Amino acid sequence: MVVASDLEDQLAKVRVEIWDSAPDGSLGDGFGAIWEVASVSYESGRIQLVNLMREPAGDEQALTSPGPYRVRVWAGPQEEDAQEELEAYRFFERFVIQLSP
Repeated sequence: MVVASDLEDQLAKVRVEIWDSAPDGSLGDGFGAIWEVASVSYESGRIQLVNLMREPAGDEQALTSPGPYRVRVWAGPQEEDAQEELEAYRFFERFVIQLSP
């Protein structure tokens, strides 16, 4: 699964949530659902975020089974990190990826 952004370069902040049942409602704080798919399976029973260079970008997470899972992706509004020294990375987005049986 690939999550695209309106920002050309950024250090996106991504959270993966694994649910026992379908999550309800919205996330609030300006988040909006941008993508949902009804059936995704993972052969290994494990998932890990990777960046565009295919390098690990987080810890590997165990799933209760290979699937199928429903996947919903949420995106938050663009934010600015005034402490970031590199102009290209000053703005970023937050994403939440929810998986449920």
